[in-house]
Amino acid sequence: MPLFEKLDCFEQNTAFILPNNEEKSYADLLRDVHDFEQFLKGGELLLIVSKISYEVILGYIAGLRKKTAVMFVDYKTNLSDVNNIIELYRPDFVFAPKEWFEGHSFLTEKNCFKFGHYTLKFQAEVNKRDINPELAVLLSTSGSLGVKKYVRLSHTNLESNTKAIIEYLRITEDDRAITTMPIGYSYMLSIINTHLDVGASIVICQNTIIEKEFWQKARSKRITSLSGVPIFFEMLIRLGLEKICVPSLRQITQAGGKLSYALTKQMIEFSHSQNIEFISMYGQTEAAPRISYLDWASAKHKIGSIGKAIPHVKMWLETPNGETISSYHEHGEIVVSGENICLGYSGSAQDLKRGNDNKGVIRTGDLAYQDSEGYFFISGRLKRFAKIDGHRLNLDDIEQKMKAINIEVACIEGDNKIKVFFDHTIEADHMIDLLHLNTGQKKTIFICIQLNKLPVTSNGKIDYKNLNEVSNA
Repeated sequence: MPLFEKLDCFEQNTAFILPNNEEKSYADLLRDVHDFEQFLKGGELLLIVSKISYEVILGYIAGLRKKTAVMFVDYKTNLSDVNNIIELYRPDFVFAPKEWFEGHSFLTEKNCFKFGHYTLKFQAEVNKRDINPELAVLLSTSGSLGVKKYVRLSHTNLESNTKAIIEYLRITEDDRAITTMPIGYSYMLSIINTHLDVGASIVICQNTIIEKEFWQKARSKRITSLSGVPIFFEMLIRLGLEKICVPSLRQITQAGGKLSYALTKQMIEFSHSQNIEFISMYGQTEAAPRISYLDWASAKHKIGSIGKAIPHVKMWLETPNGETISSYHEHGEIVVSGENICLGYSGSAQDLKRGNDNKGVIRTGDLAYQDSEGYFFISGRLKRFAKIDGHRLNLDDIEQKMKAINIEVACIEGDNKIKVFFDHTIEADHMIDLLHLNTGQKKTIFICIQLNKLPVTSNGKIDYKNLNEVSNA
């Protein structure tokens, strides 16, 4: 059954707990969704300016139920990027906070719906264009949510991945999640999809984990699962893992990038002591988004592994020539197939009518190897290699080696050198020595650039696009 088509099966269950502690049952949710749906005909494009709010989730649910494609743009996206997106995609509807419209003018607009702090406006003179009826969601590929390139996810992609996640995480209607990421981030959307598909509930929290209100809400609302990207856990460990001592918590999930070996080990040991499962997962937005997971029973013995493919998904390694790798410990690119694989990409409204370009298969760009028990281990990015003086160097490997001595750096290639960005409190000469000592590379291949702070995208990953701009400025 398509996503959100069986909400009426759980009418008496709590669907959401809002920031003001108001509870919304599934019956309440359905009434609100019906109010929104009356403005949608289907075959349209709905742009949602996303904040962590009930209204955003409401618009998303209504769009999918009415077969109206939903595009997310983060609330913090700058005006020029938003205008560019609107010009390229010509959305039929824009759903945004009331105050957002004060700084963004649309020549042909009408108010047609108000819900809470959000307003839905439609453009009366949109140039008509075809939209693939299978298209469900458009998500940014970078996490900045302001770029031109979007991933085209179908209803089948979302349904397939949702069912698989529910199966391996054993999510039931007794579970309760809490928001820890932007709604328009694929990881957060998958949490929403899986919990609503089984009649579970979600606490919408606008506090961050460094605020005591977050933990008060986590305990008082009896959450059963806690999820985050690597930066979330790095911050949590700095704050003190005792904060996780939430009696109702049964599971912690991590995705959105590789967590270091040391931090993974620390999370696993703590979780064992508290009788909580810690599940590491690997995925990409293009896979809607989960691809693999490390089962809890194997976590202690396979630290650093991304595990094995989730149910109904196949994952294997290939050489640069496209040959399948069958031997153990041989590095190759991860290739994935399944109904969760996106239709393809879009760069403008013209691409919204495109069909299934990927045919259910993607090359991830991630390099990995398999051990003798079939567990996958990421070893780097295919495109994160620098060729310096004829030698190919793994930029991710350099970053990880520096992280092992508690120094965070970000590396890009430029001018036949490796440009290393780092915290300004470290002297450049000292950084050169540390790079040479810990990577074994000659000092002359590095250019060290001090920054007040490394730029990150909204999902906590290093913003390499920004670093390239800084480097070329």
